[in-house]
Amino acid sequence: MTAILKNIKGFTLLEVMIALTLVAVVFVPLLALRNQNVNQTAYARKVLRAEFLANEKLSAILLEKKSEKGETKGNFGDQYPDFRWVQAVSDTPLAVVKEISLKVVWKKGERD
Repeated sequence: MTAILKNIKGFTLLEVMIALTLVAVVFVPLLALRNQNVNQTAYARKVLRAEFLANEKLSAILLEKKSEKGETKGNFGDQYPDFRWVQAVSDTPLAVVKEISLKVVWKKGERD
């Protein structure tokens, strides 16, 4: 039995330790890339939702046909509690044309 075991070659402890070190060195950057991808996807989702809400609010403003000069603020209700809007209306050199600026912001932690 001992003669059979002498011919079998295996990995030494040093080889196993080196292999585990290489695996650890490779997986740490891969996990960091995955986390970065998750964060970027969440940010893109928020930007798309903000664009949708801005288009919706701008359509409502244009349908009202009465925009008073100055700044107005509001939110999008209970459905989108993290998002809010800021509208600014100002005059232009043309008397019949007004400039409407609409900004949609959302909360991320303690800041907008």
